[in-house]
Amino acid sequence: MRILHLTRDFPPRHCGGTSTATAGLVAALERGGISCAVASFDDYRPARASGREPEPSPVEQAVSDGILRIDTEADLAALPGFAEAFEPDQILLHVDLLQEAAEHLRRQLGVPLSATMHVCHRQMLRVVKAERTSASLEAQERVIAEADGLIAPTRAAADALLADYPGIGPRLHVAGFTVEREPVAEPDGMRLVHVGRFGAVKGTDRLIDLLPHLFDEPRLTIDIVGGLPRNLQRERRWKERLTQAAGDAADRLHLHGWLDPAERDRVMSRAQALLSVSRIETFGLAALEALARGIPVCGYREPALVETAPGQRWLEDGPAPDVAAGVLEFLRDRDRCLELGRSGRQAIPGWEEVLPGWRAVFAAARD
Repeated sequence: MRILHLTRDFPPRHCGGTSTATAGLVAALERGGISCAVASFDDYRPARASGREPEPSPVEQAVSDGILRIDTEADLAALPGFAEAFEPDQILLHVDLLQEAAEHLRRQLGVPLSATMHVCHRQMLRVVKAERTSASLEAQERVIAEADGLIAPTRAAADALLADYPGIGPRLHVAGFTVEREPVAEPDGMRLVHVGRFGAVKGTDRLIDLLPHLFDEPRLTIDIVGGLPRNLQRERRWKERLTQAAGDAADRLHLHGWLDPAERDRVMSRAQALLSVSRIETFGLAALEALARGIPVCGYREPALVETAPGQRWLEDGPAPDVAAGVLEFLRDRDRCLELGRSGRQAIPGWEEVLPGWRAVFAAARD
């Protein structure tokens, strides 16, 4: 079996959970005897295209270790040759906006195309009460209409997709991700860490509302890792609101910005718990990455997160003072924090437990 992955920012480039999930899956498939090649759209964006088909180009310096890095139209022109030389049995699409490139390759190679739903765009727009469509939603709906197989990373994500697209049931499969267990972290006092993009979907406004009440605990320090790496102006506005919300406790709030994985892990490893404020997830890699170090997770209950990290301290949505009180109650019970961190770490499945789901996806697309 040979799988060609179409994605964006494949490590060591990194731009969030899709980068982590795709890299982990590729490595696990390779270990499991499934050959993989990756076409990673890094600095190139389809919206920049001139509207004409690029001239065919030889595959040259953009390719390394089975990875084609696409930063320019010349790199894009190398994609057909790269794909043909690899001779994949199937194409696996990880980023909806690459749908057009995926369709070109499916026609060229005559192989099945499956797509992983890392984001449920219609659900996301509904939650933020957006009265408009988006390029990502339009691309995802073309994928949903045309792909041979669709993959949801949790049952909760599959249910959300089925609610919006009830006809996709025969093509929809659940196949998730996981992470490797890491050395157990040693907390540096009463310290919370939050990791993620800024925005209403990810609950940054919830975090802003929580901060004044969380900082009622004078021993608490909070690290925030994340931002908007492709929109620094909006990131700066979110940071200003976070700092203002901290008020007199701003010296105990550390805004680290978007960090590479090694630096993010260094900050995370000092925490007593990870704080989750997201309104929607399809999986929950940040929660797993914390649990991999024995760091427990607390925050707002969200179906995909509870499915990914069951048994953690999930709180019902409610007034910010009540939610903050639940978080602080959890932090003050240090023994319980340690227990949930240890049990969560032990419960993380290995890739050998996850891969059968992916093998079933590939078999279904082939049939």
